[in-house]
Amino acid sequence: MKKGFTLIELLVVVLIIGILAAVALPQYEMAVAKSRMAQLLPFMSSVKTAQEAYYMANGDYTDDWTDLDVTIPNGLTPYACISGGRNTQCVRFSFGAVCSLRSSGGSIYCRDANGKLPEIGTNYDHTSNGRYYGVHICIAAADSMREKICKSLGGVLKQTSGGNNYYAF
Repeated sequence: MKKGFTLIELLVVVLIIGILAAVALPQYEMAVAKSRMAQLLPFMSSVKTAQEAYYMANGDYTDDWTDLDVTIPNGLTPYACISGGRNTQCVRFSFGAVCSLRSSGGSIYCRDANGKLPEIGTNYDHTSNGRYYGVHICIAAADSMREKICKSLGGVLKQTSGGNNYYAF
């Protein structure tokens, strides 16, 4: 008598592994995305503080990283870009997020070049977009994984516009 597994037993094991993978993979992707977004938050907060200090000293915000008293993380090099219709400087993180120093007024926004992460921003201008001042903004299309990321970061829905939901946290 030969010992071994039957074809049915092997198929059942493969099916169980497939079901477990189908359940675990979205949770893993969510955890990775959330950790990537969490890497951006301290960076944006330090830029916000540096921009506020620059504003107090000069009466305006800057589009140049060298004007700010902020350390750019290792491996990031500023480059010229256009964001929010203005010439400014950007940096690109290794996982694909691009952060512009100044977008449409006094704010720093980070966008994922791959489209897997929501857009996230911090407003430091006292005059523009005042309803968001002092908080992070997370922008994502409704009913998407990116919206789930905004919620998982503690985002509270503040506004819906143009198919996007705006969360503050």
